[in-house]
Amino acid sequence: MKLNGIKPHIAERFKEFDEANPHVWQAVLRFANEAKASGRKRFGIKVIWERMRWYLSFETTEKPIKLNNNYTSCYARKLIATDPTFATMLQTRSATK
Repeated sequence: MKLNGIKPHIAERFKEFDEANPHVWQAVLRFANEAKASGRKRFGIKVIWERMRWYLSFETTEKPIKLNNNYTSCYARKLIATDPTFATMLQTRSATK
């Protein structure tokens, strides 16, 4: 998957994490769709990420995993690539410096 604006080493680690943890993507997608359905015009991926931490720690039987903050921008871009309507709801910045 091409993640525009993401440094290659982060993109590679994200790809490995994402492939090894498909339940994380499913939860990100679920919570993002819930945020969209609430009628809010904008929301931050960090809100989703913190909800993910709660969800994976307390509401599932999944073994808790560490959610690296470096992957939030990757998941935001994946959301936008999956559903372009998220582009108006999520703000992304260039991650290349």
